[in-house]
Amino acid sequence: MLRNSKITSHHFFFYSLVLTILLAILFAVSIRLALPKINIYKNEIEFIISDYMGYSVDIDTINAEWKGWTPNLYLENIKLLSERNNSEIIQFHSARIGINLVESISKGVVTPSYIQISGLNLNVYRNKDGAISIKNDNSLNTNANNQPGLTEWLFTQKYLILKNVNLVWNDENINIGRKEFNNISLELKKDEKNTQIELNTDLSQQEEQLFKINANITGDILTSTWQGDINLELINIDPARFTNKLYI
Repeated sequence: MLRNSKITSHHFFFYSLVLTILLAILFAVSIRLALPKINIYKNEIEFIISDYMGYSVDIDTINAEWKGWTPNLYLENIKLLSERNNSEIIQFHSARIGINLVESISKGVVTPSYIQISGLNLNVYRNKDGAISIKNDNSLNTNANNQPGLTEWLFTQKYLILKNVNLVWNDENINIGRKEFNNISLELKKDEKNTQIELNTDLSQQEEQLFKINANITGDILTSTWQGDINLELINIDPARFTNKLYI
């Protein structure tokens, strides 16, 4: 009798496991079939992205495809809009969003695994106390700490990739005036305690001059109290151009 009950429980566990796997496969297949028609759900997707970003968005074109087991959304001509008068705050040329299926299902909310934005003009400011703020030509609203909303949004993303960025750097802390960098790629990864930053830029394509920064920041980077390790890598560049100024 005991042996029969064990067999029954094993069968029950086995069939439950098989059913779960089948449901997961059916769910994945249904998403795969829906992705080519994703633009039909443009309004719904705009609502989801607006809720996640905290700002109203207007998206011109939406496409999607699978990469492995990760669905990816491809967005073109994205505008963030003011909730007060629906005016344009900032515009992205294109964006790519990877969806974390497991976390999205467990939380019941669409959860990105990464966000990649291309074509952005940024103005970075560091004041005399070391606090950093980032603005676009059209800045987002400021938060309660008088930080531009764009700065807060950028540094609260778990994994953000910026491509083809035109950046203007102003640094009062080390007395550097306006410096312009083009075609920058920037990656931001954030957990509860640390912010990892990787920046790459071609200073001269003809001379193959590359400038790379890797930083591991502890604390709130939006204030002057942050600490961290910052490593510079210069390729085909005279270090003397930077060492007399780039101390942190």
